[in-house]
Amino acid sequence: MMATCLQAVPDDGSPGETGPKAGEAPMPAGTRPFHLIAEAIAQLRDGDAGLLREHHAAALVMLADATALLSAGAQQPAMRGGLAPWQMHRLTRYIDSHLQDTLGIAILAGIARLSPAHFCRAFKVSFGRTPHGYVLHRRLECAQRLMLTTDASLAEIALECGLFDQAHLSRVFRRATGTTPNAWRRQHRRPRAPTSSKGTATLSKNQEAMQAA
Repeated sequence: MMATCLQAVPDDGSPGETGPKAGEAPMPAGTRPFHLIAEAIAQLRDGDAGLLREHHAAALVMLADATALLSAGAQQPAMRGGLAPWQMHRLTRYIDSHLQDTLGIAILAGIARLSPAHFCRAFKVSFGRTPHGYVLHRRLECAQRLMLTTDASLAEIALECGLFDQAHLSRVFRRATGTTPNAWRRQHRRPRAPTSSKGTATLSKNQEAMQAA
C-alpha cells in the first residue's frame, strides 16, 4: 500500500497531479509531495490497525523496560571510566537469569554494546571484579541460597548454578570461603523437619526468588 501511494510523487519533486480538484484552493508550490506522503502514512496506519493491536501489549512491555533503564540512568551517574547505570542494570539482570548458561566475555560485552577490551576495563571499574570473577561470585551466592533452602544434593546445586559438577563447586567454594560446601551447609542451615524428596523440583523456584531479591 505504501509503495502504491508513493508512486504519485515524481522523482523530481514536482506535483503528481495536474491541479487541485474543483472547489479546492491550490497548494503552495513544493508542498504537494509532502501531502501525498502524509496521506500514504495515514492509509498505511489505518490498514494495519489490526497488526498494531496485536503488538500493543508487547510494545508496552518494551516501553516499561526502557523507561526503567532510563530512570536508573538519570538517578545514578556513571563512574568515571565505568559502565553506565543502564548497562549495569541490564548486565546484572542477564547474568542472574542465565547462571546455567555459558557467560563469555563476547556475550556480556554485546549486552553492554562495547568492545570486549573496553567492556572488561569498564566492568572492573563498576563492579570491582572481573566479569568472570563476578559471574563466579553470583554462582556461589546461588549455591549458598540453595544449600540453605532446599534438600538438593551438591551435585544438583552445582549444575543449577552453572558449575560443572560437585567437584568444581567444592573447589571454588573452598577457595572463596575457606571451608567445604558440606561444612558450610551444616554450620548455617537451621534444623528442618523431614520432607519428601522434592529438592530438585524446588531449585528453579528458589533461583527465581534470588533473582527477584
